[in-house]
Amino acid sequence: MMTTTITVRAAGMADLMARYYDRPKFLEYCKECPNYGNRWSCPPYDFEPESLLRKYGVVNVIGVQVLYDEATRAAMDTKEKVDAYTLASLDAVKQPMLPALLTAEHTFPGSMAFISGNCKVCAVCARETGGPCLHPDQMRYSLESLGFDVGALTQDVLGITIVWTPGQLPAYYTLVAGLAADTAAEDQVRDIIEQGLSGVRQP
Repeated sequence: MMTTTITVRAAGMADLMARYYDRPKFLEYCKECPNYGNRWSCPPYDFEPESLLRKYGVVNVIGVQVLYDEATRAAMDTKEKVDAYTLASLDAVKQPMLPALLTAEHTFPGSMAFISGNCKVCAVCARETGGPCLHPDQMRYSLESLGFDVGALTQDVLGITIVWTPGQLPAYYTLVAGLAADTAAEDQVRDIIEQGLSGVRQP
């Protein structure tokens, strides 16, 4: 069985960029990923991320912890089971997260949502064949793809340590998203995300 908990904390964009933004460093990590240059949500970009980010005063940082009970963790006794269940359980949460984040955007005009990971609106991104994004109204970027140290940011701002246990199902995974806006809106954003994830089903 899996459950989710949602934490939202607002932080100033300028402070976040001063403490956690290092685009050259994290761009090198992106280059090692097969999605680099193959998804419109991933680098390289045809815009300057720093200029985009500095348009906003605040980021409402969203952490969604996907927690697994002991029975589920014990049942994942092979790497194949761990990999399959990890993919299924995280997808079960990520799919409704995007509509919830877009709802938050519409609730706060002029805001911009950041997704967890890469965009999966399309099964195959049109960028792979040189085409334009087919759903620019839904495609969003992640904080890490724009140059943030999401591990440190999540630890300091949300008080959540991102954990990885290769070959085993960890006690939890953390999906990190956000809403950049002019003002803090922690409670409202949390309510929107909670409502969006209320129908998440076990994989």
